[in-house]
Amino acid sequence: MENAAGKPTVVKFEFSAKTSNSSLREHIRRYHSDLYLQECADHGWAIQIAGLVSPEDQAQTTLDKHVRPGVRPRAKFSQAALRSHLVAWIAADDQVLVPA
Repeated sequence: MENAAGKPTVVKFEFSAKTSNSSLREHIRRYHSDLYLQECADHGWAIQIAGLVSPEDQAQTTLDKHVRPGVRPRAKFSQAALRSHLVAWIAADDQVLVPA
């Protein structure tokens, strides 16, 4: 960065517990978007500032690479299924009612 006289400007940034990322993101988007996009491209970073990426790039991608093979999908909830699973669990875990 340079000042009006063309000399480098020394900028000191401090991060603290009260520092807000939301205002920093808006500042970068408004004043330094070209530099930010270039740095993201140079380093292979994902663009984290809304408005600098297309809506298609912001859409959630597939989770297929995170799905474990052999894991069954969760069944749709119903009262009957809940009762059935509870009975199976109580019987398998020997959860019987013992009078006090």
